[in-house]
Amino acid sequence: MIVNQELLVEEKHRGHRDTLEQYRSKAEYYICSCLDKNNGANVNRTPGGLLHIRQWNNMQYVSTAAFLLTIYSDILRNSTQKLKCHGGSVDYQEILHFAKSQVDYILGSNPMNMSYLVGYGPKYPTRVHHRGASMVPYRESMGFIGCTQGFDLWYGREEPNPNV
Repeated sequence: MIVNQELLVEEKHRGHRDTLEQYRSKAEYYICSCLDKNNGANVNRTPGGLLHIRQWNNMQYVSTAAFLLTIYSDILRNSTQKLKCHGGSVDYQEILHFAKSQVDYILGSNPMNMSYLVGYGPKYPTRVHHRGASMVPYRESMGFIGCTQGFDLWYGREEPNPNV
C-alpha cells in the first residue's frame, strides 16, 4: 500500500497501473473496515474496542494494523487528501486517533487495565506462551530439557514464568 503510492507516480511503473490501483483499492477498503466505515463489512471488535481479526495471536494483527494505519495517516496528511469510505470521508487525524486507540489498548487502556506487552506497566501477563519465558534459565539448571520435559515441568505451572 505504501510502496504502491510511490510506484503509481513513477513513469517506469505506468504499465502496472491497473494492478497497483487494485492493491490500493483493497488496502483502502481494509482501512475503512478497521474504522467501521464499510457499511457492515467491518473488522470485528471486542467489547472494549480492540480489533478482533483472528482467534489466535490477535495482537500481532492488531499491532500491524495500527502501524499501517499510522503510516497511511502520514500519507494522507502529506497529500492533504481524505480517504473516501462507503460510510463517509475520513481525514488523517481520525485514522491516527484510531491507530493510537489500538496501541493504547495493547499498553493497558482496556477493560482489564492490563498491558499486553510483557514487562510494560504495573499489570501485564506473567504466564506467556513462550518456551524461553516459561522455563528456568539455563544458568540455574544446566541439564538438558527436551520438548516433553519442558511441557511437563513448566507449561502447566500456576506460578509466574521465571523469565518474565
